[in-house]
Amino acid sequence: MYEDIKIRKMEEHSYKEWEGVPSCILYLGGCNMRCPYCNMKDLVLNYKNMEVIPFEKIKEFLLSNKKWVEGVVISGGEHSLNRGLVLLLQELKRMDFKIKLLTNGSNEPLIRKIMLSKLVDVITLDVKAPLVDKNYRDTTKSNVDIRNIRNLITFLKGSSFQYEISVTPVPGLMKEEDFERILASLVGVKTLVIRQFNPVNTIDPSFEKVEPYSREYLEMLCKKAERAVRKCMLR
Repeated sequence: MYEDIKIRKMEEHSYKEWEGVPSCILYLGGCNMRCPYCNMKDLVLNYKNMEVIPFEKIKEFLLSNKKWVEGVVISGGEHSLNRGLVLLLQELKRMDFKIKLLTNGSNEPLIRKIMLSKLVDVITLDVKAPLVDKNYRDTTKSNVDIRNIRNLITFLKGSSFQYEISVTPVPGLMKEEDFERILASLVGVKTLVIRQFNPVNTIDPSFEKVEPYSREYLEMLCKKAERAVRKCMLR
């Protein structure tokens, strides 16, 4: 019944990814982007060699830990490439868990369908670069159609759904002016999350030697963002 649900990794308890909601994080493998700074290298490049965690085992854990786990975060990779995603969300909803979905936005039609079906409570859209074809190609090393990402941003801004946009400034890939160009596309969004780059197990090993921006620099970007978005936070 659950053979299409291919969860490759589980973080049993997380208090950082979903503010105020103690969560379990489930990771699905595969991705249509190859961001060199991504620290989920195995989930992107080697997921077929990773063991699949039986959903029955995950279900047992979640049901026996309901006192401590309120939400489930679905991450990757890019989970929307997995044909078992909708079934996974349906099963989690049947168990009465809150669900947060992290996505790169490239499969906008499916993400929109999932939201309209009320299978998730919160969406996090990760924006990689200024919304220009060349910038996205250079950053993600892929030919993803950024019209899908633009369309999803427009849909989110006009909706009543809970959502946040996340951005990860990486030295050498995203300068302050690049961040400002991203902001120009996000005017009016509800929440912007600025993530700290983590130079560990990156797809391009050379990025493991890149020193992340300082917290003070990210705080400066956050203050700048508050002129364009309703709320900005560091994560």
